[in-house]
Amino acid sequence: MDTSEFFNTVVKRNYQEFTRNPDDFRSLWNAIISMNTVPEYMALDRHGYAAMSRDALAQTANQIRNKHQSLIDVKFCAETLKHVRKIPPKNKQGSFTITVSSKRRPQESEQDDKWSFCLTAGTLCPANQERQ
Repeated sequence: MDTSEFFNTVVKRNYQEFTRNPDDFRSLWNAIISMNTVPEYMALDRHGYAAMSRDALAQTANQIRNKHQSLIDVKFCAETLKHVRKIPPKNKQGSFTITVSSKRRPQESEQDDKWSFCLTAGTLCPANQERQ
């Protein structure tokens, strides 16, 4: 599956499913995780789908992410969904701070705001524009 096919058949469909069912955590998870995978597919495309090391793939994917703040934000959200506690280092200024833990469930409206932010950060345009 090439980048365009992945984007159109997986990422867009997951995003559309979530927008139809915004209270469904599984749909949210699938949308964010598939959005987060786009830079890896783009990296494979840039290298002509040649065999490459995992490190080389990660390096190219990170270069792609670093060109688009929204892709950096999606990665942050994907890692947050995996219950990783995210607090930016003191010397780095981030655009946001989210702390999610399996031990604490925020108020429903606060949680909705976080998911809404994650999906807004995951606007599909930057990844799609680079592919065109």
